[in-house]
Order: sequence, then structure tokens, then C-alpha cells
Amino acid sequence: MTLTDADVKKYKPLVEFHVKRYSKRVPCHISEDDIRGAAYVGLLEAAAKFDKNLGWKFGTFAAPRVKGAILDYLRALDWVPRGTRRRTFELERAFKAAAQDAQAVPNAEQVADAADMSLDDYYEAVAATKYRPVTSFESNRQSGRKCGRGDSVAFEEVVADRGAVNPEREAGNRLYLKRALARLNPSERAVIEGCDLGGATLKKVAEGLGVTEGRACQLRRAAYTKMRAAA
Repeated sequence: MTLTDADVKKYKPLVEFHVKRYSKRVPCHISEDDIRGAAYVGLLEAAAKFDKNLGWKFGTFAAPRVKGAILDYLRALDWVPRGTRRRTFELERAFKAAAQDAQAVPNAEQVADAADMSLDDYYEAVAATKYRPVTSFESNRQSGRKCGRGDSVAFEEVVADRGAVNPEREAGNRLYLKRALARLNPSERAVIEGCDLGGATLKKVAEGLGVTEGRACQLRRAAYTKMRAAA
């Protein structure tokens, strides 16, 4: 099945339903436009695989594939090893506990104490979140901080001590990023540098490359796969 402009318009509500659903669940630094781009990739893939002779309605057939494309995109954003992800979750739990005890946004010493780790170990753990999206949590109301969709902020935005510089950690992060980017072709690198490091939307980067948002989304997913291998 080939999607026409009329088909895209017809199934736009299906796409938007899943886009709105998942955009409310992710950290605010993940663009809704990027999620939408992934959803349309799923719609296109569903159309390519659809066989009307099987008796399915296209909308019914496409829905799980649109959802799956969004989930694949969100999973691809997590490029760190499983151990690092587990350590980050442990820090998030410690942050919540410290925030509850202090009735305010805790500082680095309070979170490290709640996690039963030294400050050096704490900073090393926080460094592991530098180039990855993290789970958002409910902001303490007394902090007065809000971030985009709802009352949630990214873990590293609050926990990381911006004044504390660890030269070895920063050098390690730069080395990893350089090695990871070296694995990408020019188009993949342009998407990562534009969206993830430059803060541009997927739509803007796609326009700059002269490709569709769907194609830019595919390039981004391919780049994440290669970058995971460099971790």
C-alpha cells in the first residue's frame, strides 16, 4: 500500500493519539516533533507491509506499528551500558529520598549520603548521565521548578553540581563522544550534532539535510545503534 496525502491526513489522528500519549511520559528535552517523526516512520512501515487481502482495516493494522516505532525510537535514545543505567536509577531513588527528608531540592552531599556513596563516586555516577536522556521525576513543589510537560525535570539538571569540575571525567566524556561520532556517516553525524548536541528539532535538521523527517528519524536511530557500540 502506498500512502497518499489523503491517507496521511486520514490517519493523522491515529498518529497524534500516540504522539500525545508518549510525549507526556518522557523527559522534556525529548522533542514532541521527534516523537512525531518516529510515529510517521511507523505509519510508512505499516503501509509497506499492509496486505488488504488479509481482511484487516489499515488503521487497526497500523496502530501497533506506530506505537512500536515510537518505542523503538525512545529505546534507541538510551545508549549507555546496562550497569550505568542501573547506577543512574539508584541515584534517582536516592535523590527522591533526600528531597523528601529535606523538603526541598537536595544538594550533592545530601544525595550522596542517601545513596551511601562518597562524593567522588557520586560525581562519577552523575557523569554517566551526561550524554543520555534520563527518567524524569516529580519536582518538589517547594523548588518551584517546572520543565515543559508537567512538573518534571531531568535528573541531571538538578543533581549535577555545575560548579564542580572533574577534569578526568570531562576528558573521558569528550573521548567517548569523539569515538562515538567517528562511527557515523556525515548524515548521521549531522542529525546527532544538530538534535542531540545543538538542540535543534528533527524537523529543522531534516530541512537542512534536504530529507524528510521520517528519513532523518531513521538516520538518528541508526546513529544511536552505532554510538551504543562505542560505549
